[in-house]
Amino acid sequence: MGWGFEGGAWRWRHRLFGWEEESLAECCAVLENLLLQVNESGKWR
Repeated sequence: MGWGFEGGAWRWRHRLFGWEEESLAECCAVLENLLLQVNESGKWR
């Protein structure tokens, strides 16, 4: 299992990059939702 481009370790790490990107997108969506709720006045119009 080498760290070269063709090595098994690189293929494993490359898959992890995809998982990390998906997790980051989910985190951003949750934070955006929380920020939008905090910025609302909470009053009926």
